[in-house]
Amino acid sequence: MINQFVQLQSMLFSYNNNALFIGDRMATPQMLVPQMAKARMQLFQDLFSNQPKPSTKDDLKLLREIISSMNLSKDVAYEIARLTKTRS
Repeated sequence: MINQFVQLQSMLFSYNNNALFIGDRMATPQMLVPQMAKARMQLFQDLFSNQPKPSTKDDLKLLREIISSMNLSKDVAYEIARLTKTRS
């Protein structure tokens, strides 16, 4: 299984060095939102699993700080709601 948080960290490193391009364009903060949402969902899933990793809480705290510092809280929440499957 792909660790979405590690993938996000890699993307953020490239973004902070102006080296992240998505679709032949330099990435904007909003282009990172889908990956942030995936990482947050996976970390919460890991947190509530039978055997959570010791670093999961720290990773969630760091992710929350990153999202807040980039002023993307509402965008990430909307993306999580969009990705969440509902019963119908």
